[in-house]
Amino acid sequence: MIVYKWLHPIPLQFGACFSAVEFYREMRQLKCDDPPSFTCDKSAAVHTFEGSDDSIRMLLTLDPVAAAAQDGIEIAALLAHEAVHVMQECRRWMGEKEPGSEWEAYTVQHVAQEFMGWYQDYMKKGAR
Repeated sequence: MIVYKWLHPIPLQFGACFSAVEFYREMRQLKCDDPPSFTCDKSAAVHTFEGSDDSIRMLLTLDPVAAAAQDGIEIAALLAHEAVHVMQECRRWMGEKEPGSEWEAYTVQHVAQEFMGWYQDYMKKGAR
């Protein structure tokens, strides 16, 4: 089951998924008729879904097979990169071109830390 966290005060939830099977199960639960590919043929991707109530759900997908060829620093950098996309969606939602460098930095740090924690938990469960 995918766990989402709210990024208050923005009506945005973000989560992470490290399994194609789990991803497509989530797509069915979200009633996504035409789901994107798991990682869009990349090591990782962030998918954005808008709800009927104007809420936003963003889902990081990371291919564990592709990640197996990378070291911890490369994976951390990849997760930080994907966290920037979450921050960019926040900016889009707020209608801000320059919301403040500290706000951006703290948002990316928070999201990246959650992504890294979820990945660490996934790996501890014996994913490889």
